[in-house]
Amino acid sequence: MGYEVKGIKFHKGSDGPGVRCSIYRDNKRVALYYDAGDGSDPTVTGWKSMDEKAAFDAYVASWPKFPSFGGRMLAPSVDAVVAEMLVWDEIRKESKKLTLFRMGDKTYGNDEWSSLNEPYDDRVRARLEHGYNAKEFRVDLIGKMEPDRS
Repeated sequence: MGYEVKGIKFHKGSDGPGVRCSIYRDNKRVALYYDAGDGSDPTVTGWKSMDEKAAFDAYVASWPKFPSFGGRMLAPSVDAVVAEMLVWDEIRKESKKLTLFRMGDKTYGNDEWSSLNEPYDDRVRARLEHGYNAKEFRVDLIGKMEPDRS
């Protein structure tokens, strides 16, 4: 049961960025997500059925806790899970143009992402792993926090 966001539209809110998008499960739209960017709680509306809402609520509840400021761990919430899915969408789009990776030997003395101006694929990954000691690829972050469904 895979969820993703599509039809993403960002806008300027009175208290930061806002976003409107559709939530999809197995390539079918199940709800609409809206964050006004005004400090209020985001809303999820337009559920295809109450069963879909219950399934999504269970999906959110199954996520691990999120690290927060001061070392606190926060229970997963709809807005935190949707925010993570927005990042995954950004990474998917980015990987069509760039390959972002981190070096295993910390060549540059920091933990910054290095980039290669080529779309991500297995051939590029193999070349970077063997020729440049790349150890982590940004595209691998997609779904990383999502609970294991196996």
